[in-house]
Amino acid sequence: MSASEHPMREHLLGEAARAILDSRSRTLARDEKKPFRPALATELTALDGEELHRLAAGRRSVRHFTTDPLALTDVLRICRVATEACGLLSSSGPPAHRATWLVSASRVEGVEPALYAYEGDGLHRVGELVDPRVLTYAGQPRLITAPCVLHPRWDLAEAMTSHPTDGYLNVLTTAGGALYSAWLFALTLNLSGCLFRGANPALLPGSGPGGPAAHPVLALALGHEAS
Repeated sequence: MSASEHPMREHLLGEAARAILDSRSRTLARDEKKPFRPALATELTALDGEELHRLAAGRRSVRHFTTDPLALTDVLRICRVATEACGLLSSSGPPAHRATWLVSASRVEGVEPALYAYEGDGLHRVGELVDPRVLTYAGQPRLITAPCVLHPRWDLAEAMTSHPTDGYLNVLTTAGGALYSAWLFALTLNLSGCLFRGANPALLPGSGPGGPAAHPVLALALGHEAS
């Protein structure tokens, strides 16, 4: 679009037009001489291409889980994959594009059922699980009560301020990529799961990690598949 067309667009779109037109847009850097290869979390780089393809092709959205608990060591490894993938996807952006992570652990060996924050060195309790009396308002109760649920959270207002055009898209893409990486790795541990919209933000602690403006945009439910 030429500069002469900008005034008309500003007139039609209002005050937001200038910010949109002047905002930066993040793009994936490509080398024209080499194929594009996105960076993978360390645990996934240990898998060869054939194994990654097998995992991706065999991935199914599992929404019913047994009552069997998950091993804490497995949960920590999955969280590490998720946060590392998140960092790789958002490394070129400002801190607003980086998530804080909540983990709903209802059936995880070695920890009491509670809501935790994952901070790289383990799980740190930040609150109670969703009250069973309000599960009707949780969105997808069966998934909210899965043995383990990962809830990455972003300050969406800050993300949109940093990138008026692509802020929300960047957050959604990063969340999906990070959780998908965690999901693939979980399959190597013989766990099942699915991505879903996550809990109603009102049911998660507003004063927890990320502050009152942090919101979940996607979540990953994990467990052992029920037959």
